[in-house]
Amino acid sequence: GFEPYYTYLVDSDDALLVIDPGMVVHWPAVHAAITERLAGRRLMVFNTRSELECIASLGRLMDSFDNVQTITSCPLNPFDLMHRKEPKRMHPPSAYVGFGESLQDFGFPHLHSLRPVIKMLGTSWLYDSDARILFSTDCFGGDFLATPDEPLVRTSLDGAPDKARLRATMLAKFDWLAGADTAVLRKIWDGLFATLDIEVVAPTHGRIQSGKAVASQVL
Repeated sequence: GFEPYYTYLVDSDDALLVIDPGMVVHWPAVHAAITERLAGRRLMVFNTRSELECIASLGRLMDSFDNVQTITSCPLNPFDLMHRKEPKRMHPPSAYVGFGESLQDFGFPHLHSLRPVIKMLGTSWLYDSDARILFSTDCFGGDFLATPDEPLVRTSLDGAPDKARLRATMLAKFDWLAGADTAVLRKIWDGLFATLDIEVVAPTHGRIQSGKAVASQVL
């Protein structure tokens, strides 16, 4: 099937937040969307993972706009993860937000950084408590498109991938889960999702899952 990839833009009165600037092949479209939406506000960027499908265009973003505030919950400094051609463009130091903390200091009090239950190094989720959206980065992205023209957002369980398909796509990234004792993970998993009201699951790749019933089935 076809696997869509996303960069998400979140608005506030004073800022525009880019969640994962994404891959280089998508940068022209991402750049156009940022330029159209920015409207003189402060530009900020949050990287959910230190992997190229999330940060490959980070250097291009920093070379294209001034005074960009980078925000991360990753122990790696975003400035060490990019290649820049315009180093004279000045930006403030990157800001660190710990797991469980919100982005309130940056004008997004409804966005909260979460420690993923299943992750590789340098990974975080974001949860929008107002819109009830979980930005789940490389988890829950196993719903692919049969054709490029299919909707990017699933709003019905009709034709949804079954549990075996979702498991297979999860193991493609986290192969160690197949042989793991998941009792502790299950306890953490149940505890986390018992505290979150999720109506939309928004991964970095794969179809977006929208609606309580659809999101719950995936989780």
